[in-house]
Amino acid sequence: CQKSFVDKSPSSLPFDAHYLYGFVHFRQCKDATIHRGYYQKSIVLMSVLPLFSLFYSVTARIAEHFFENGEAAIEAACHHIDTWQQPQVGRTIEFPLLGTLISCRLPAACDLPYEFRLDGHVE
Repeated sequence: CQKSFVDKSPSSLPFDAHYLYGFVHFRQCKDATIHRGYYQKSIVLMSVLPLFSLFYSVTARIAEHFFENGEAAIEAACHHIDTWQQPQVGRTIEFPLLGTLISCRLPAACDLPYEFRLDGHVE
């Protein structure tokens, strides 16, 4: 999965096979019944792929459901993520997650640089 992804990805995408990438959503709410005065929880997602926008969106969605519905949301999210197809560079993919579809297009190495897409010539 990693090798195929890296070979087809733009060189500008930061990727290092020696690392795991972590994505975190943290919540802190005032609660006088707790010793320190706050309820604090974090939702953490780890991946071998540096898909920052996708995984920050996923983490936020899971956190929203977790704080509304408890641990059942984590279990449901894991079941949904287990059904996801392998990310394919250069294609738009839809990932089901907790009642929504997350649409994501992963850029390919052959995609034009941003400057070309704006007006047809490099600045």
